[in-house]
Amino acid sequence: MNPLTIRLPGALLFFAALFAAGSTRAALVDSALLLDFGANNPTTTSVASPWRSSQTGSLDSSTYNQWNNIGTSNPSSLIYANGTSATGMTVRIGSDNGSAGLTFASPSINAASVTGSSVTTLFNNSVTRDAIFTQSATATQNKGVGVQIGGLGIGTYDIYIVARNTNNSDSNFGQQTSAYVSSSAIDTLAYSQSGLVSKQIANSSTNTSWTAAGPTKSGNYAVLSVTISSTTDFLNILTLGLGDSGSPDYRGFLNSIEIVPTSLAPIPEPSTYALLGGAGVLSLALVSRRKPR
Repeated sequence: MNPLTIRLPGALLFFAALFAAGSTRAALVDSALLLDFGANNPTTTSVASPWRSSQTGSLDSSTYNQWNNIGTSNPSSLIYANGTSATGMTVRIGSDNGSAGLTFASPSINAASVTGSSVTTLFNNSVTRDAIFTQSATATQNKGVGVQIGGLGIGTYDIYIVARNTNNSDSNFGQQTSAYVSSSAIDTLAYSQSGLVSKQIANSSTNTSWTAAGPTKSGNYAVLSVTISSTTDFLNILTLGLGDSGSPDYRGFLNSIEIVPTSLAPIPEPSTYALLGGAGVLSLALVSRRKPR
């Protein structure tokens, strides 16, 4: 057997492996996006948020603590948690549209804040202390608030959401949090939209540790997992107030969102393309040597 018939695929496999290895070297956390909602700007050293509080090692330093503060209007620019520019990323705020859904086209948003003395250490001076919300027109009508995020890379993400009524600590004032991926930007999102991934957060200001929510009212934050299949996909996040007959407050509140990739499609560096190009030239040269003269 001509030895070149063995060396040729071996060379290609080597460069293919090099390509795959190079695509996974980038740290996923470099693409984490931290969004704070409400009137107060978070301190850059704050770790009082579900995802950051769960991290150890390098994340305890000043490397991954950069928040985007979003009040009642859409931000003109964004940064990643490491402080680098989140080029191509967009955020649109949404509010109840009066017909069982959100509108991102012309939202009506309020900003809420509370003093540090009215909450426990967990929420004091953190991104969870303040919020944005939408006012309920009646005592029995759920009203939602949310965001639409564009420009995420192809991959899977964990979304850490804190949503609590900052005006009251009654646990009946829970919040239902949902995530939905749309294939394009949408101006409205129905509360009954098929494909919503949801969990329910209990409302309380007496917590001393972070506890994940479940399908019924529990915990003080929610983790929702989503998949972005295209660079044109949009992540839509919705919170709905969960009042009851004894506690008729149905306003949706949103305090903070941490978007953390768990896997990303590889984006080869220019040097990787050069190596692959060299491999192609080498392969052609080896094939031409095998041709009979």
